[in-house]
Amino acid sequence: MPQNLEIPDPIFDALQQAASASGTTPVGWIAAHLPNQVDSKSVEAAKTLADLFAGHIGGFKSGSNVPLSQNCGEIFADYLEEKRREGRL
Repeated sequence: MPQNLEIPDPIFDALQQAASASGTTPVGWIAAHLPNQVDSKSVEAAKTLADLFAGHIGGFKSGSNVPLSQNCGEIFADYLEEKRREGRL
């Protein structure tokens, strides 16, 4: 059963920085540093995608050579203009 733990802000900030530097969450960092080595994978199994990608900068390759995220606004505007000319908008 999950438990809550109150940690003063300065200590939590330091914990968060250490976890980020290790590429894990604060809970995973604590689990990895316990003397009996609790399995941190089972502790972190409930992470969301937002948690997984937090702190990472960059894009994702879709496997296609089509630049899906470039000129999105222009492509959408052109699409709408085409639909308007066809009388379907």
